Amino acid sequence: MRPIVYALWGGDDFTDRATSPDRLDVIVGLVFIVLLLEATRRTTGLIMPVVAVLFIAYAMFGPYLPAPWTHRGYDLPRLVGHLFITLEGIFSASRSMSRQP
Repeated sequence: MRPIVYALWGGDDFTDRATSPDRLDVIVGLVFIVLLLEATRRTTGLIMPVVAVLFIAYAMFGPYLPAPWTHRGYDLPRLVGHLFITLEGIFSASRSMSRQP
């Protein structure tokens, strides 16, 4: 099953699980993130996926960093839920890159 089809097929129940995704949501989300990183590597080169992985690592390993960069940290299901299920992660409709008239 393709990750996008899984997300669309889930409907409102899928988006309601963003804060506490179940095991299948996390697995499909991880597969989608890895596929997206590979597609990004193939189209833009190595730097963009490396930067994305560094930000993901920062989100996960924040409690273990020194004082200026420390934060509470996120566990894997919460991070995947935010990146894959919400509209603030991968499916963001940010206009920061678009031209303003």
